[in-house]
Amino acid sequence: MRKLEFETGGKRIACAVPERWDEVSAEQLLALAGLDVGSIDGSEFYARYFGIRREVVDGLDLYALFVLNGLVEQLSVLPDGERRGGLRRFLVPSYVLGGRRFVCPADGLSGMSFQQFMTVDTFFTWYLETDERRFLLQMCSCLYLEEGEDFFELQLEERMKVWGRCDTATDRTDGAAVLRSVLMQWGMVKRWLAGAYPFLFPVAVVQQQTVRGGRKVASNVWLEIFDVLVQDDLTRIDSYRKLACMDVLRILNRRLKNDRMGKG
Repeated sequence: MRKLEFETGGKRIACAVPERWDEVSAEQLLALAGLDVGSIDGSEFYARYFGIRREVVDGLDLYALFVLNGLVEQLSVLPDGERRGGLRRFLVPSYVLGGRRFVCPADGLSGMSFQQFMTVDTFFTWYLETDERRFLLQMCSCLYLEEGEDFFELQLEERMKVWGRCDTATDRTDGAAVLRSVLMQWGMVKRWLAGAYPFLFPVAVVQQQTVRGGRKVASNVWLEIFDVLVQDDLTRIDSYRKLACMDVLRILNRRLKNDRMGKG
């Protein structure tokens, strides 16, 4: 984290500037998401991201704005040692929507079942392939659960309505930015997983699309992978679904590695 100090209008301004993605706060990520979807302008973005008043930003000259923009762009530079710029934790641990608090899986996807992981990642990929908002709402609904909620008891249609109304239940940020921030975070987690399990994710993230009646139809690679994992052991399907996702990913990655190296 870098400390930034400057003077404007006879006043000294001090703020902390993240140099790495893991130093970005929830408020800063939501500002980035808001700028990305066009729900806030540049001045409002700088105010939120750097934690300074809007009137101070409006009084800055072009050079000062150029410097601030450069500090933001540095986040796109991947430091040595980071796994493709990914993160193993979520920058926004919880959202309050409609008076209800929803939380994400813990650091390193601790506590996340393989079924929840497959479901979230499938909706994530389908949204990227089709740009259909319902897939993004499904992804958010499955990723952020109420404290202590069992994923296997989730009422998806009801929860999608909550996320669909999130633009009326958030403070200072519209719903489009909230949804985009969830999308951004899962993308960072996927990059971390790609570094941790390189043999698995080049296979899992390459999706095939077909066009039927002019509409894109997304594939489901995780369903195919799950079928290979279970094979003919149908009596243990539920057990496989409830396994910790990181345990399953590690096993699958090892199998693919051994296959690649001809070890069977």
